[in-house]
Amino acid sequence: MADTSMVPAVVQSGDGNVFQFPTPDDARKFELEVKAAGGETARLVPRKSFFELESDLDSLLECLETVEPEQQEEWLADFSAALQAAKDKRDRLNWFMCLMEACIVAGEAEKKRLDKRSARCTAALERLNLVVTRVIKERGQDADGRWIKLEGNNVTFKLANNPPSVAVTDEAAVPTEFKTVTVTLPAPLWEEVCDSLDLDLRDRVLESVKRPDSKVAKTAVKEAIAASIPNWKERLKEEPAVFCDEVPGASIKAGGTRLVRE
Repeated sequence: MADTSMVPAVVQSGDGNVFQFPTPDDARKFELEVKAAGGETARLVPRKSFFELESDLDSLLECLETVEPEQQEEWLADFSAALQAAKDKRDRLNWFMCLMEACIVAGEAEKKRLDKRSARCTAALERLNLVVTRVIKERGQDADGRWIKLEGNNVTFKLANNPPSVAVTDEAAVPTEFKTVTVTLPAPLWEEVCDSLDLDLRDRVLESVKRPDSKVAKTAVKEAIAASIPNWKERLKEEPAVFCDEVPGASIKAGGTRLVRE
């Protein structure tokens, strides 16, 4: 909150005289004395430039989301005073709000521009990675079967092996035991499913399912192939992928290489 304890205060008495006090506390004492004597006073708000008001309002708005519950009344009082101070400048306040709206639009446009630039840089980096990878592979491997590095003054390019991964060649052929299904149900029907499942309810559930999303559980596939073919790692050194009859439609494929800069 802004510290107003040392801000000069201006008070107008009922007879039209204007008094300025060094602090609001001094003005308050004067107001109480006049009131006790049966008179009236009016507190005058010192005039500020629009940019000063703009700064005050901006600071108050920044506090909106961080103000503590016990500070709500104080914040509202400060905000109300700021709005009262800006009463004769509503057109400029509207201009300030329009400026904020324009900044939002400009920010969204800038985000789109930066996203496009990021996409171009990403594509360029990917192409460079492919080119350097090709150059290294054309240089061949050493006696130990390692790709020959490209040495620079301050950097070294080399190829590192990626871990093997599961490749799904025919998702429909993969057995159900290696899949997970995601469905969306009405909440009341879901509660019924949790409580009980019988043939009638099963039909209702199937009728209510919207766009079932079936995915292959690659971890289960890899574990099943690894259990069926214990030497799958050695076979991947000679073959691009390892298949087994227990999991049709899927395989473990070699991970390939990735470019590393050191």
